[in-house]
Amino acid sequence: MDVCQLCDIGYMGLDWTFEKKVAGGHFVRVRLDRALASASWSSYFPFAVLRHLTAVKSDHCPILLSLELNERSNVMYGQGKPFRYEIMWETNKGLRSLIQNTWENREICSSVKDMKEKLHDLAEELRSWGDKKVGAIRRELREQRKKTRKIKI
Repeated sequence: MDVCQLCDIGYMGLDWTFEKKVAGGHFVRVRLDRALASASWSSYFPFAVLRHLTAVKSDHCPILLSLELNERSNVMYGQGKPFRYEIMWETNKGLRSLIQNTWENREICSSVKDMKEKLHDLAEELRSWGDKKVGAIRRELREQRKKTRKIKI
């Protein structure tokens, strides 16, 4: 890194990108994956940020490099709600067809930008669908908790 005059651009998210369970039930967690940049690259992309994402079935966490100001400010300042996939959705038989129909009804991806837009559209469909299907359950739980608190008083 020193010879090539590169520096780590830092990250947001988990403190590690690799996690492995070892003998004794302990976990080894280290930051293996990172983004390095030269000073000239950093001047071209002053708002670049690397995010450590979470992985469900892998010991390596995916990393996502964002170069645009609006993506970084949304993450840093809490503007907009990040998409969260809910495992509970998988109990609904309509999930698979929703994903399949949404994905197939969008244009074929010919670039990374197209893929990003397609994934964004799918996330919005899932968010809306989840609010209708699962959101009602959450609202009902909140209402029941409020009633329970009033009874205790």
